[in-house]
Amino acid sequence: MRSAIQQGGQMQIEAVQEAIEKTGAITYTYSLANEEADRAVAMLERLESGIYRDALVALVRFAISRRY
Repeated sequence: MRSAIQQGGQMQIEAVQEAIEKTGAITYTYSLANEEADRAVAMLERLESGIYRDALVALVRFAISRRY
């Protein structure tokens, strides 16, 4: 795993993907990102309502919902 990360390339990509899936890293990371996004939106709610705040909230929601 370490050499695959340090040296790059696609020779060991399947092993890296398998390790990521087995550990649940993506689900865990997504959960943390969601929590941070909710905190960001809560902080934005303190600002005066308007199109700029709405745009920032939309940006936060877009960032958390986009897929590769």
